[in-house]
Amino acid sequence: MKVALIAFFSVLAGCASHPIADDNLRQRGFDPESYFVVVSPSMSPAIAAGDRVYIDRTPYAQLKIGDIVLFHPNGVACGNSDVVCHRIVARGPWSDSWVTKGDNAEHADFPLLPENYLGRVAFVIHPQGAK
Repeated sequence: MKVALIAFFSVLAGCASHPIADDNLRQRGFDPESYFVVVSPSMSPAIAAGDRVYIDRTPYAQLKIGDIVLFHPNGVACGNSDVVCHRIVARGPWSDSWVTKGDNAEHADFPLLPENYLGRVAFVIHPQGAK
């Protein structure tokens, strides 16, 4: 089972499965056991702590303002523990860069570059009982 926590977190194992959601994921071509679990409120209320996010492999050149992306911050990849999930809010200072920011964060992140990019959030599954 591939599970990672996003926004500077550690790996989490043993997340509960949702049978109906898992069947829907398989029908859409996603592996229900490959997802990221959010543990930070930085994207609240759009994505809350405890939500599962699934990413697609949208090419970097096709990203646009408003997309929510997963990336390694500052180009530093340290296993699964340094992954951020934030929204693209503007073009970056360099031709191939974007500015990202958590919806609930006060400041923007270091500019996102192609080598930091992991994927775009395709959809979010809220845990049982969540609003």
